[in-house]
Amino acid sequence: RELVIIDWHMPEMNGDQLLKQLRATPGVDPETLFYVYTIDVEVAARFREHGFDGAFTGKGSVDTLVAQLDTAKRMLRLRRFRRAKP
Repeated sequence: RELVIIDWHMPEMNGDQLLKQLRATPGVDPETLFYVYTIDVEVAARFREHGFDGAFTGKGSVDTLVAQLDTAKRMLRLRRFRRAKP
């Protein structure tokens, strides 16, 4: 998988805890981008401190999510381009 979106607010755990479990899972591609999905501006602002590659905000707004997904897709294309260069 190239992109995983993790909701910060979940029953029993938060996104930080799930991210740690996923990153420690054998076979997870180290190139996978993990984004937090939250309305909490504090969490979104500190996404790197939690180990995420980015943050999706505006929860509940389809237009905002689509725009943010487009940005993440551009990041993935750029990463692939850089890897393909000799």
